[in-house]
Amino acid sequence: IDGTLLVTGGAGSRSIRRALVEMFGPSIRWGGVEPGTPDPLIYRALLEYNGRLDALDRHEQYRRRYLALLAGELERCAAEVRVLPGVGQVLSRLDRCANVAVGLLSGNYPEAAAMKLKAAGLDRRHFEVAALAEDDSPREAMLRRAVAAFARREGAAVAPASVITVGDTPRDAACAAACGHRCLAVATGMYGPDALRHAGADRVVSDLTNLAPLLELLDGAAR
Repeated sequence: IDGTLLVTGGAGSRSIRRALVEMFGPSIRWGGVEPGTPDPLIYRALLEYNGRLDALDRHEQYRRRYLALLAGELERCAAEVRVLPGVGQVLSRLDRCANVAVGLLSGNYPEAAAMKLKAAGLDRRHFEVAALAEDDSPREAMLRRAVAAFARREGAAVAPASVITVGDTPRDAACAAACGHRCLAVATGMYGPDALRHAGADRVVSDLTNLAPLLELLDGAAR
């Protein structure tokens, strides 16, 4: 979601920081978190960075407060929330492809994902498959579960090579490789094209305004 489909003007980061300060005081420091880390693991990483792993059992308290703050931040900075270039075009095109199922892979809590999509004006119905951060599973496990659930629903196996992962961080490229999928990396987040290529992305684009690279990967997946 963040950096691939849309940007929120930092609403998520501000909400995380405020939730932590409210819970642990102003001495809490930000660190130890890489872009693309799932929400539950962000909490763990920040506690570890601050030497507060004793507070892991307060995760649900943190989650509730973060989500409440995020709702307020998204409303307050609504003018800064926007869909990234080409995303609407891509989703409209894929909606018309009978042999393509569009999924949503995100480290956001399900509630946070829904808030951000709504704030940006993206219809959740574009995405018939979802892999969201329900627990502290790594991204690869989330993706495998979602693909397996889709296969059960369709009553047919899903070959790893038929799945294309689109993302904006090296973690997305690593996740695709670990699952045997191909990756289209888009440099609309915090990483430039060179970093994304180095991470193993099969194709790298500056944004999604040019549909050709994605369509080429999908054509290869269909074959």
